[in-house]
Amino acid sequence: MQRVGPNGLSRRRSAARTVGSHRARHEGTRHGSKQDQADDEEALKEFLSGNKKTAAQPAAGTDALPPGHPPIDMGRGARKAQGNAAGPSQKANLPPLEYEAPAGWKENPPSRMFRAAEFDIPSATEGGENAQMIVYYFGPGQGGGVEDNLARWKGMFTTEDGQPVGDDAVAIEKMETNGLTVTTIDVKGHYSDMMSRPNQAGPTNEAYRLLGAIVETQDGKWFFKGVGPAPTMDANRDAFMAMLKTMNRP
Repeated sequence: MQRVGPNGLSRRRSAARTVGSHRARHEGTRHGSKQDQADDEEALKEFLSGNKKTAAQPAAGTDALPPGHPPIDMGRGARKAQGNAAGPSQKANLPPLEYEAPAGWKENPPSRMFRAAEFDIPSATEGGENAQMIVYYFGPGQGGGVEDNLARWKGMFTTEDGQPVGDDAVAIEKMETNGLTVTTIDVKGHYSDMMSRPNQAGPTNEAYRLLGAIVETQDGKWFFKGVGPAPTMDANRDAFMAMLKTMNRP
């Protein structure tokens, strides 16, 4: 069993560990300082980021946020230095959620506010770029609607000629697991995300794949966003789906 404490680092219960996998349980504390609020704004901008302005993916401004998001002070958030590490006072108040992460995924301490967990997914090709899975939690009633977020994630992908990917490039499914509603999205194309890839000018040259899920609980929505080179995400698709089936709100 893995319990995430107030400092964001894991305390493992060795008796509950299984070979080739680990179980994560999220919970923490939150403090309401001005620095926390600034970090909140930065994290929300990151979560909502994308460099395409389409009907399905509005510009990142307060009036264009998906319903349910708290307002963002763009000026104050823009003044924050990049790469701020999340300290003990910046941890979100996380309700309990348990799931078993795939073997081989390397967990890292959350680096920003609202990131409940971060995992590196090793490249499936020698010398290739790793993929990443980020787990977000914004609080009860926050984070926007399911359809808004699915459309925004789809809007981060284009075809080889720079056009938005069509509906035929996206697979969306809904399932129930342990009483929780889980909506998944699977989309492939050339990926653009100015916040998570700040050094990338425009869409990726190679095909990327996003495996995402929105888990609806009584405490609010949890967002699982995994992105990386298509071969690596292809190799981890079954493991990702298996993880979703272990979701449990104890």
